[in-house]
Amino acid sequence: MSVETSLRETARLLDRLQQEKTIQGYALIGGLAVSAWGFPRATQDIDFLVSIPPPSTLKAFRKGLEEHGFPTKAVHGAPADPVPCVVRASRGGIPIDMLVVTRKWEEEAVQAAVSVQLGEARIPVVTPEYLIAMKLKAGGPRDLLDARELLSMSEVDMESLRDLARRLRVDRRLDRLRRPKL
Repeated sequence: MSVETSLRETARLLDRLQQEKTIQGYALIGGLAVSAWGFPRATQDIDFLVSIPPPSTLKAFRKGLEEHGFPTKAVHGAPADPVPCVVRASRGGIPIDMLVVTRKWEEEAVQAAVSVQLGEARIPVVTPEYLIAMKLKAGGPRDLLDARELLSMSEVDMESLRDLARRLRVDRRLDRLRRPKL
């Protein structure tokens, strides 16, 4: 199964779980989100940010996925971990990581997501500002390259990005990334 087919089927199921109120919302993040904003990026997995509202639970979310052929595993990190809870699933051999919203800014990212046409599906994708901030927060070499490419977009709202970077305490990384290379 292709990444595009897995993405389409996963988004269709997440839409259904949202209608059933098992999840509040979701948005594409990671390498496919970078590609959605116009910077083609090779990736063999799919990453989503998923908001689970009370009284729904992580257990109900996993059950909803598993009932539709998405085997899952919940991975929990420490409270201070940048990613404290991930539901790992797969579809057609394609790994799918669904980061569960645990912070206010993550919920904001899901709510601010923009619907983008990706292949045959319209999928909510985090805005460039939130995606850049997430990449800066992750801080890996590939993440910083992605952030640099995304910063070159004329559509990036720099005032919003600066505010978000300050809130996430990655404003110095943003400043370093924006400095011209010598």
